[in-house]
Amino acid sequence: MKEPAKKRTTKLTATYIGGMAGVIVTLPSGRSLTFERGDTLDIMASERSALASHPEFKLTDTVEGDTQ
Repeated sequence: MKEPAKKRTTKLTATYIGGMAGVIVTLPSGRSLTFERGDTLDIMASERSALASHPEFKLTDTVEGDTQ
């Protein structure tokens, strides 16, 4: 019997690297995130494009583990 294919999960994060001590960002998803300078928070895939065009945020995609 063939095992089901494993899926890799991707973790999306945003790090605030701007000049202010902190910011509160309200995203199109309806969530508000509070960042202090240097903070890295998990974001949803649908929120990526809202932060991608802002140089104050560094976005990363990290492959986590396998899921079934």
